[in-house]
Amino acid sequence: MQKVVLVIDTGGTFSMESVGSGRDQMLKVAKSEVVREKLQCLSKQYVSLSDPLETFSDHCREDLQESSLNTSNQQQFVRGRVSDRLRSAAGDESKHCWLYHPLETRIDSSAATPEEWRTIAKVIFENRDIFDAFVVIHGTDTLMYVSAGLSFLLPQSHLHKPVIVTGAQVPLLVLDAGDAANNFLGSLNFATWTSDTSEVSSSHSLKGVYAYFNTKLMRGTAVVKVDSQ
Repeated sequence: MQKVVLVIDTGGTFSMESVGSGRDQMLKVAKSEVVREKLQCLSKQYVSLSDPLETFSDHCREDLQESSLNTSNQQQFVRGRVSDRLRSAAGDESKHCWLYHPLETRIDSSAATPEEWRTIAKVIFENRDIFDAFVVIHGTDTLMYVSAGLSFLLPQSHLHKPVIVTGAQVPLLVLDAGDAANNFLGSLNFATWTSDTSEVSSSHSLKGVYAYFNTKLMRGTAVVKVDSQ
């Protein structure tokens, strides 16, 4: 079954680019379009959707104006139509797909607070009925804290879907052989993972908040950064 993943880019080293040279070389936040295009090149085994999430939502709100639903059913209507439009845009049902969604204000992970955790949790919770899984790109300085924070803000009892938090020590646009590409693809793999067994009538997927880094999948509440290199 095709799964649709929302990739939430909150900022951090992962999404930066190098400018200047020599002693003047420094990192700056890259344009979201450039990051998305690079991720698309790296994930050919998936279908990547180019239009922003807001485009799908706006179209569905236009459909809502033509309906006669009462207020209590309007939100559910929009979510259902957005989900249908995403799957229709993906086309190839044999491939999982993902949509890139950068936060309007990127988060400096070294100064991230619980307020930023709530911002990320809100994006996930508001889209819980539209997407099958979520990948959160975050800076590594406080990746362990946001992973733990999201675990409590989005308990499995309220969100029966996987949330994979990841990042990078080297920017995606700086070094092809760096850790960003592998961390992203590994996160997508686990976000869309399904175990089909003959012993059960339904398939099993991950549920809850995890962190993925350097080929390791860890519970969101059990992450520690031990090295900056």
